Amino acid sequence: MHALEVAKSAWNGFVSDTDKTKGPGYLRFTVWYLAVARRVLHILGPEGDSEGPLKEIETLQGLVKQEISVSESQLSY
Repeated sequence: MHALEVAKSAWNGFVSDTDKTKGPGYLRFTVWYLAVARRVLHILGPEGDSEGPLKEIETLQGLVKQEISVSESQLSY
């Protein structure tokens, strides 16, 4: 599940971007690679135990959605 690992790396880049200049790019890469990882799992089927890659994808997607929601609410002010 290399796409999932790249998504996690992009997320780490997003959250560690202290000057917030590259963050939006990292967030876009995170979303894209998560979508790829999910598609691969739908084709190949679940992998590993119940806490495997699909659970990791769902967790990271939740964090991304939360961040997008926070960002959108800050724009409305």
